[in-house]
Amino acid sequence: MVASKGGKVVVVGAGCFGLSTAYHLLRRGYKNVTVIDRSTVLPAPDAASTDLNKIVRSSYPDIFYTRLAREAITAWKDTAEWGDTYHESGVYCPLQLGETYTDKAYENDVALGARIEYLSNPDEVRKIFPASVNIAVPEHARGYLNRDGGWAFASQGISRMMDKVTALGGKILPGKPVSELLKTDGRTTGVRCEDGSVFDADLVVLSAGSWTASAFPELSMQEQCLATGQTVALLQLTPEEGDTYRDCPVYLNFHTGFYMFPPNHENIMKLAIHDGGYTQPRKCARTEDVVSTPRTVLSHGADGLRIPKAALQKLRAELHQVYPELAKKPFAGTRLCW
Repeated sequence: MVASKGGKVVVVGAGCFGLSTAYHLLRRGYKNVTVIDRSTVLPAPDAASTDLNKIVRSSYPDIFYTRLAREAITAWKDTAEWGDTYHESGVYCPLQLGETYTDKAYENDVALGARIEYLSNPDEVRKIFPASVNIAVPEHARGYLNRDGGWAFASQGISRMMDKVTALGGKILPGKPVSELLKTDGRTTGVRCEDGSVFDADLVVLSAGSWTASAFPELSMQEQCLATGQTVALLQLTPEEGDTYRDCPVYLNFHTGFYMFPPNHENIMKLAIHDGGYTQPRKCARTEDVVSTPRTVLSHGADGLRIPKAALQKLRAELHQVYPELAKKPFAGTRLCW
């Protein structure tokens, strides 16, 4: 870390990690913290953290993360800080024989006192969903509902964190894609941007997310920071449908990777599959290394929102296994979340 709290800190990336880093440095007394981002609009439209929603859960097989998540949930509940960003809908996780991730996550939630409801049969599973919802429940279904969780309006949370950083004296500068890490005697001493501007720093923090390997190919991080796109689809519900599904919990199946949210204030439901994802190998101009590079609405326009047909079919099939009536509706949008 920087020895002096008056030293210059430059954070590359104004997403969740970059802004959080800046915020906590400022809270700890660092005076000169600047966050720069490639996007001319912030929050960046194609960032993973700029989204309708993200799951807020404490269900992790590593109890360290369970504790950390429960601390975060307590913070999310502070409406003076976060307004209506957090929605405590609960998170339902199906349990399957031999699925050690879910079993251990369940044990950790119970051990730390989460409000857990174990659901031992299909009838108990059905009861956690509104009676008016057509929910497909397998014959031998069992699982658990964690009432201490739900979802966060992600892009609103990022906007609020931007306000917190600037309120503490931090600077946030959009439209500053980095072209070079500046070094002196082997030590990074700043960054040069594509527009020629230079930011000297005592400490440079890279928080570029899935763009890390392609933006800084000289670091040879294409294996450690492999960029993969996760498939996401949206459903636009009518106001009546929105009211029907509003009180559903988040559905999170660790076995298949499929997850789905209740509708937001615009009656949009997001569904996705978390798995190995898709890569887009591209040759880097500076080094000619082949690195997986995000394909998004900023790099490819509307075409950057498309997802592979096989993924679309898988999303539709998984949706039918949970909400068969909604599986009849057309998707209102798609994206790859990198």
